[in-house]
Amino acid sequence: MWGIRVVGVVVLLLIFGGVCGMAQPTYAEEGDVGTEVPEVSSASRWVFSVRGGVVQGTQDHVSNGSPSLGGAGSVQLLYQFNPHVRFGVTVDGQQQALDVKGGRGKFGDLFTVAVMPTMEMRPFLTTVAIPYLSVGLGMNFNMFSAESGVPALDYNNTFAARIAGGVDVPLTAHWSLNTEVAWRLNKGEWTQLGRSGPYDATAVLGLIGIRYLF
Repeated sequence: MWGIRVVGVVVLLLIFGGVCGMAQPTYAEEGDVGTEVPEVSSASRWVFSVRGGVVQGTQDHVSNGSPSLGGAGSVQLLYQFNPHVRFGVTVDGQQQALDVKGGRGKFGDLFTVAVMPTMEMRPFLTTVAIPYLSVGLGMNFNMFSAESGVPALDYNNTFAARIAGGVDVPLTAHWSLNTEVAWRLNKGEWTQLGRSGPYDATAVLGLIGIRYLF
């Protein structure tokens, strides 16, 4: 299933790549009087992002356990090759409680750190809001902390595929407000008391934070 999704991402990137060739940055005209409008940089530069927000599972992890709304954070370092393309690395971190269905307590908490090389494409450049699409592939590192009285439960580390869309709102020539919604694949196998089975901890992250253009 994830292979089909990755192919879909590649197709989307090709479409956006074609759009990028037609997009042109917009700048404030010379002689304008009033508040200074931050320009969109066209130079090759580094971009650092820090975001925080919430995470929600897209379905039950296992047949008798469902994830609750959790907290998430993300840091990102990208290199801007041109105004439309950036490449670097994204590190996501999240914590979610896994509740027993029927309101009978919880199994414990799942902690996930995902490390993914990432490509970001920005088809339309303006001085007001800049939408973008990004895709990343890497690894999910999972650790499960079981509740007292619950036998140790292990989630294996898994392949990570991340698709995200967001908007940058330039505040100055260097600072931008950033909002992003990301979907990240996390499917593997759990082990408990010698038994094992599949789990699906795929989740959607809602993030807001800042970006700094060096």
